[in-house]
Amino acid sequence: MNYHEQSEEILQRALILLNQHNYEQARVFAEQAAAQNPDNSRSLYVLALVYSHFEKELPKALDTIERAVSLDPMESTYLCLKAFIFSKIGRYAAALTTADSALSISPDSSECFLEKGRALMGMQRWRDAETAFHDALAIDPDDINAGNMLTIVLQMQQRGEESNLHAESMLQKDPQNAYSHANAGWTALRESNLIKAREHFLEALRLESGLESARLGIIETFKAQSPLYRGYLKYVFFMSRFSGKNGIMIIVGFYIAYRILYRILSGANQFLATTLAIAYLTFALWSWVARGVGNFMLLMNSFARSALTKAEKIEAAVVGGNVIVGLPLLISGITFDIPALFMGGVSMIWSAFPFSISFTNENKTGRFVYGAAGVTILIAGLFIVLAGTNIVQFKPPQAVISLVYIISIGVIWMGSFGVLRK
Repeated sequence: MNYHEQSEEILQRALILLNQHNYEQARVFAEQAAAQNPDNSRSLYVLALVYSHFEKELPKALDTIERAVSLDPMESTYLCLKAFIFSKIGRYAAALTTADSALSISPDSSECFLEKGRALMGMQRWRDAETAFHDALAIDPDDINAGNMLTIVLQMQQRGEESNLHAESMLQKDPQNAYSHANAGWTALRESNLIKAREHFLEALRLESGLESARLGIIETFKAQSPLYRGYLKYVFFMSRFSGKNGIMIIVGFYIAYRILYRILSGANQFLATTLAIAYLTFALWSWVARGVGNFMLLMNSFARSALTKAEKIEAAVVGGNVIVGLPLLISGITFDIPALFMGGVSMIWSAFPFSISFTNENKTGRFVYGAAGVTILIAGLFIVLAGTNIVQFKPPQAVISLVYIISIGVIWMGSFGVLRK
């Protein structure tokens, strides 16, 4: 066997292992092949493909595929992988441009249309993404990936019946496809069919234990057993169909409508105005801590607990614990007129908001900023409580209290607009 044949055999081993989802072993062979042929574009392509399955190696994947493209700029498959990696790191505009470049070379490639649709999905351009996936399926009706993506796009447009029928058709084509089962699970969950959702998510995890969308789906299905959480989930599904800008406009619109209605009611009926204020605050604030509180409940279930990541468990303990302990303290403080209990409850609940976007936040700066804000609120609350009970001979100045209040409101608005949040 000559050198070229040996290198090709190593590449084939890497691809076989990749298809078997044995990414660690595939990486060993792909790196060996690339080391032997550092200027071979196909070796670099396979290595980039392997790296793309590791979240921490995505920068390496992008660098590697760019080297492959520089060696063979007219190979549309390389450009498609580059677009895929751009989408995975959230650079959707770059992914769309790259996919269009690939289509200019291979206009009849279903893979290129698939990556164009994926980029458009990331930009929340649901209609355009739907068109791209239809184009991919027109070229290759058996493209399971494009079919599964189309199911998701239909879900995001609240076209439940179409999404359900499409999900079933995907399962008929390939009943052993984990992604098809995960998509069918999300479709069922959107319709509050928890039994069906659970069956599909568990089957997806049986077929591919590391499938993240199925893991998240089974967690949401467990939490959706609570009517309160189901209501929150419907709100999340509703908001997910809007782009970032439109979503922000809706949130701001809700707030403006609330302020106008509150002002009208406060002049006519203070009880109704107060009820409206409590309802709005409950709705607005619950959406922040719902996941943490829901995951806190899952900690009590050994099966559901095993589905949570380490960061999600910490978030559940901190966010859920602060809300569940803080709420009784707040109520007790109001009921028995004990300011220390009231302030303790307020500080615990208020700190839960920045903590809710700290532990599972993929933005490193955001994790620090929101985590620091949560700790600051807790410490300030503790000092206020201790000062109120005369345990410490220190009374925080009004400026400090105002600063904590500003921090609290600031992080709420920052988080609402997606600042330092991923």
